[in-house]
Amino acid sequence: MLDDLGLAAAVEWQAQEFEKRTGIRCAVRTTVDEVPPLDPLLSTALFRILQESLTNVARHSRASDVSVTLEHAGPDLILEVRDDGIGLTPEDTTGSSSPAC
Repeated sequence: MLDDLGLAAAVEWQAQEFEKRTGIRCAVRTTVDEVPPLDPLLSTALFRILQESLTNVARHSRASDVSVTLEHAGPDLILEVRDDGIGLTPEDTTGSSSPAC
């Protein structure tokens, strides 16, 4: 999918699959024009980050809505995943069971 259709289309597809699998609404906004084609390593890394982010939403956030944005900001490519879930308190990030950042 990623190699054949590009990152933007793969992000759209992944969001649809996530929504079908979890029942959590997932909206995508992208302004990425893939001409010239994006670097394959960058595309793969961003796609994997999206997959892991959506997995974390499903497992931990108790969200009902997710938004995914993929856009160019000057020379940078930005992937943003937001949800309306429970979030973390400052105490959650400092305890001994908190994930290393």
